[in-house]
Amino acid sequence: MNKSLLFIANVFFLYSCGLEQNIDLQLPAYQSQLVVESYLEDQQSYRLLLSESVSFFEAPQLPRISDALVMIKYKGKTDTLKYEPVFVDSTRKFYNYVSKQKAHYDTINPYELTIVRGKQLLSAKTIFKPFIKLDSVGFFFNEKNKASAYIEFEDDPKVQNFYRRTIYVNKWDSIPKDDQHFTDLIFKGKGAIGTNFNYKDKDRILLRFYHINEEYYNFLRTARAASRANSNPFSEPTVVLGNIKGGLGIFTALSFEEKILVVKQKK
Repeated sequence: MNKSLLFIANVFFLYSCGLEQNIDLQLPAYQSQLVVESYLEDQQSYRLLLSESVSFFEAPQLPRISDALVMIKYKGKTDTLKYEPVFVDSTRKFYNYVSKQKAHYDTINPYELTIVRGKQLLSAKTIFKPFIKLDSVGFFFNEKNKASAYIEFEDDPKVQNFYRRTIYVNKWDSIPKDDQHFTDLIFKGKGAIGTNFNYKDKDRILLRFYHINEEYYNFLRTARAASRANSNPFSEPTVVLGNIKGGLGIFTALSFEEKILVVKQKK
């Protein structure tokens, strides 16, 4: 028998016999790190959430960090973000560093982030990906009168691309009804992707289709894997990948097309 299976079998055998044993584990002291989450959107102000990581065994919290110097540089001009906690309805996200300076869609010139807090120095760089236009968006129904949404788009087969598609129903919310991130490895110039049959007649669909960079794709992929691992004791720990040097998190520019549709079943 496999040693791992034998070990698990012994554990369940001892448990079934009513035997319990407390084991004390000596874990190393946890070293917290600064965590960044910032998304640039065309014609939207700079916004950034700066927090600090906590141990898995500590209660969930959002440490207040108001003493950092946060700067974003674009085309030779550096703008300093102010500590000003705010909740943004359009993104359903909380930020604590903001600026009146707006980002501009630019696929040539990068944005550079620098954060200084005491002896801590964080940095990252990002750039907008080319805008991808949707060729078509639609729905089709199954025999139970439930609808699946689909999108079609042109994909450049000469380079590897990464995408994200989110769908909200009737209103923007903190968590999308449908959220997928994927690569173009299965496409050959023409991209198409659908959903499960999650929608019904007269649903108002709020859809966003993003062309994202590889760093953000890896951040989404590993963040989702880490979330699943937290609720499964048999899963291996997952490291959340990002692009923040000297810390954790993501700094990225978002290029997306937005569609608002109403599901209609043909009579």
